[in-house]
Amino acid sequence: MDEMITTTEAGQLLGVSNQTIRRLVHNGKIVAIRTEGDKFRVSKNSVEQYLKSRLVSPDSQTNVQ
Repeated sequence: MDEMITTTEAGQLLGVSNQTIRRLVHNGKIVAIRTEGDKFRVSKNSVEQYLKSRLVSPDSQTNVQ
């Protein structure tokens, strides 16, 4: 089973707020479950996959001005 982390831990990995993590979960960008205490636990693997998808390859030929 995938390691589950708190929204705070997920936010630290991505450098974003808990609110942004919840928004990403709501939009289906990362996977999470709700605990009995109505708190989110986020799939660490999905956070890492999301982060990888957002990285820009150093080989890309984009010109930033």
